[in-house]
Amino acid sequence: MPRNNFLKEFLPRTGMIFPPASIVLGARRRDVGVMKAFEVANFAEVRKGPTTMARAAIDQALAETFTLAVDPRIFKHLRAEGGGLFDFLGALRKAVPWAGRVGEATFIKLCQCLVDARLAWKASPRFPFEINQHCATARSIDVLLEAAGGDWNNAMFDIYDFVGGFNEDEDDNAGGDEEDKDEQEMSKAGPSSSSADPSGSAADIEMTDLAAALEEDLQEEELRQRVEEMDLDG
Repeated sequence: MPRNNFLKEFLPRTGMIFPPASIVLGARRRDVGVMKAFEVANFAEVRKGPTTMARAAIDQALAETFTLAVDPRIFKHLRAEGGGLFDFLGALRKAVPWAGRVGEATFIKLCQCLVDARLAWKASPRFPFEINQHCATARSIDVLLEAAGGDWNNAMFDIYDFVGGFNEDEDDNAGGDEEDKDEQEMSKAGPSSSSADPSGSAADIEMTDLAAALEEDLQEEELRQRVEEMDLDG
């Protein structure tokens, strides 16, 4: 993956205001992981840069993600007994094919950053001011925020960060040499249409990957419990 192609350059911008930093998700490994997921899902060919077609495809994919979030089968996790914001986002990730290729903490961070970018525009609007001219992602976020109300609470992300939630994907993405090797292989191979579905076939999944996935699920469940306990204590 070319080093000058940042995730931020591929994200929808109309009606959104992102922080000035080039890295969107707080760590390059997270940005790279999301870009790899976009490429494998055939939303973009990263080597070609943020083309109009690639940005439109990513905008559509993200808009569909937030639209799916208000589906009753997903949205119920937000207010279910024993559930909450992170159970909701975890359920959303599992329902979105491309999102299965990034860790849960990275997906949560991406959702937080996109919603924050939309809220930043609302706090300080810029041209164009007509909502119908904003990107599809921005308009889908508006629908989610209206439905979620106070249940979308930024303080919960602070707690998640405090207990180390955003570090949960560290083991899966550690190792700069391995990341560079993966990027080079991906750049040579190009996007794979046959791997758009993260579930894949049994033959495509190595036992080590399965064990790692099971361990990750256990860690995520423990993390949710810690966040909920801290929230209740507060």
